[in-house]
Amino acid sequence: MLVSDPNASSVYVLAECWNTLSPSSCRACLENASVSITKCLPWSEGRVLNTGCFMRYSDTNFLNPVPVTRSSSNRGRIIAIVTSVASSLTVMTVASMIVLYIKKRKHMQHRRKGSYDAHKFAKILNDSGLYFKYSTVEKATGHWDCWKLILKRS
Repeated sequence: MLVSDPNASSVYVLAECWNTLSPSSCRACLENASVSITKCLPWSEGRVLNTGCFMRYSDTNFLNPVPVTRSSSNRGRIIAIVTSVASSLTVMTVASMIVLYIKKRKHMQHRRKGSYDAHKFAKILNDSGLYFKYSTVEKATGHWDCWKLILKRS
């Protein structure tokens, strides 16, 4: 049976018989399937499964269609992804290095301030009780004999 549609540009058809059918039985099964598949019209796709054979038609290619190569767009997408990941990692690395530098610098300033802080040093002296009477220091140095010798030599 011949069916034509002037609006359709292409029709793809698959007809297959099972291995258990003889050629004449296969022909009869497919003729029966072709009569049954016309009931699927005007749909763009139809299928018939009879005992022993299968038939399908469609206006889209379902028979191992040739893949459309989009290598340039895929390549561009891959380059964009790799570039964005690499630049993100670079920015994160530089930012973390800056943060570490600032933290280290603040820590060093805090340590320096702690060792040269006059108020802190005075507080330590006051708290430690390292105050001596002048007479005690004079006796301990032999009435400043060491200073007298230094002053005579210079």
